[in-house]
Amino acid sequence: MREKKTNKIYKKSLKLHKFYKGKIATVPKCPIRNLSDFNYWYTPGVAAVSQEIYKDKQKVFEYTNRWNTIAIVSDGSRVLGLGDIGPEAALPVMEGKALIFKYLGGVDAVPIVLNVKDADKIIEVVKTIASSFGGINLEDIEQPKCFYILERLRKELDIPVWHDDQQGTATVTLAGLINALKIVDKKMDEIKVALIGAGAANVCIARLLIKAGVNAENIVVVDSKGILHTDREDIKQNAELYKEKWELCLKTNKEKIKGEIEEALVGRDVVISASRPGPGVIKKEWIKKMNKKPIVFAEANPVPEILPQEAKQAGAVVVATGRSDFPNQVNNSLCFPGIFRGVLDVQAKTITDEMCIKVAETIAKFAEKKGINENYIIPTMEEWELYPEIAAVVGNTAVKQSLARKNLSWKQLHNNAQVIIKSAIEQTNLLVKKGFIKIPKYILPIFILYTSLFSTETKIVRYKYFAESVRFEGSCGKFYSINSYTLSQNKVLLGIYKFDISVTYGATTSSEIGIKLNLNEQQNISEFDKNITKICPYVKYKIINSLRGEPVDLAIGFYRTTPFVVIEKTLPEVYSTSILTNLFFPFTQKEKFGYSVAISKYTKWVEYIIDINPIEQLYALGVRILLMPDIKLGLFISDIKNLSNVLFYNFVFGISIKT
Repeated sequence: MREKKTNKIYKKSLKLHKFYKGKIATVPKCPIRNLSDFNYWYTPGVAAVSQEIYKDKQKVFEYTNRWNTIAIVSDGSRVLGLGDIGPEAALPVMEGKALIFKYLGGVDAVPIVLNVKDADKIIEVVKTIASSFGGINLEDIEQPKCFYILERLRKELDIPVWHDDQQGTATVTLAGLINALKIVDKKMDEIKVALIGAGAANVCIARLLIKAGVNAENIVVVDSKGILHTDREDIKQNAELYKEKWELCLKTNKEKIKGEIEEALVGRDVVISASRPGPGVIKKEWIKKMNKKPIVFAEANPVPEILPQEAKQAGAVVVATGRSDFPNQVNNSLCFPGIFRGVLDVQAKTITDEMCIKVAETIAKFAEKKGINENYIIPTMEEWELYPEIAAVVGNTAVKQSLARKNLSWKQLHNNAQVIIKSAIEQTNLLVKKGFIKIPKYILPIFILYTSLFSTETKIVRYKYFAESVRFEGSCGKFYSINSYTLSQNKVLLGIYKFDISVTYGATTSSEIGIKLNLNEQQNISEFDKNITKICPYVKYKIINSLRGEPVDLAIGFYRTTPFVVIEKTLPEVYSTSILTNLFFPFTQKEKFGYSVAISKYTKWVEYIIDINPIEQLYALGVRILLMPDIKLGLFISDIKNLSNVLFYNFVFGISIKT
């Protein structure tokens, strides 16, 4: 099932990349009212700017975009799980990274892929171009040369140099571990850890764990040839080449445990694996040999070393992976946009391990405030409010470590990051809304099976539409008149109560056209129900707030025989609860002016709903369960006007299909 879904993503990704021919572009940030403005932006006026920078080179950060620009540098030698695929094939990955930098950090990132494999030559190229950038992000460079390149550039450049495969993975892993330990009630300085894989990620993870409080002697590291220890002659004899591995041999594994992964896991509290893709790299029976309440981080992509369900079956309490379709994704994108936002804003000279630990603590605290559990130890990329907090703590730490050229407070940094990141998100969504970023439209064949809960009638709806996504929603139910707890009638009210077609255009807008049908032929019911118009058409235009993903709906239509306008806005979340208010402005019946309030609480799989509409005395209670990522099934008790008179049981189902 997951392999099929992955293949579908691959196919769509190919179509989208061919359609857009790249994911980033250069966009002007200054006004051009007429061609005479170029007298200021270019010659002759720009000469004055060059003279100022010549007198003081640091002014380049004031007069140019260097203050907000970084380079993403790769030689394509270790791209994702694809290996050495070369610079050309690495370019779309670097472009994707640049897109995330801009959208979630407001950072202008330039992808630079090098047709150079020699480490010293890569260093020279980066040093040569460094004058154009405020920071360097090294990406997808094989080990061991990635360690050497990072170490030299950090020493020889006075701008931040970051290797995301090392520092980013380590930072987010530490964040997840902090909260995972809280769930199993264990302490950082007491746990025993097994690290599977001794590449860029786990070497840095080991260093960060030790600085965060884990006892180095309680760590066991495994590479492709077995457990690391001081008797490993293959490493000892090449200690200069494998400097990082030899340091781990000296610092870790006090007991000199020997063997493979199986032996490394015996008596461990935590296993963090960043090795080769699975499944089957880590066996279920090996997890059973760990201590009670084990924690498993299987971070290989595209397939984790052990599938989460297998790890859970073996006794793991908390499981994290590198995949978004499993809970607890260890995703570098949670940290690097905010980290660079912070170091750029204070013009920091480097990024230290202390900054990474502070970021990990910030990420963990952000998730804890939301309420952590076994399936939520770390935030997701959708929670954009995290990034200004990361930027603020990084900039603030740089100031405290005397590594910043600009002295800004935490509050100043946070406010500045909020403005810049909001602006980047709004600009992108505005370009989509105005049509400058086109949304490709494909013919979408859809088959929907509709089954009435209260009858044997089954319908198959086939529908084609040029759109990004289509949602069908329907409901059916019975009316019961209750008198002294006796059912006086139980005729079927309708086959379809509501049928909506919702079409989404891009990430920011959608429209909805629907018809509500009431096929009620019953007579012995309330006047309210008799007066419901048999056909209630409406048109709704939805604008999704780009900053929170919260909808703002504008709908016009007829309610009964009364025309209406509805404005619906989701207020900011408070403890995962959203309050929606609808304001009805009927044109003819002023007495119906009022509001309705729906309170919904969301978890990953379940949505609880309470709907109160004082205008029509309608109340609803319900629960909606997420069966699959795009299919929701709900059961509601709704339209309760008078419990002693009429009770409407309403079965609601909906399906959302994303193309």
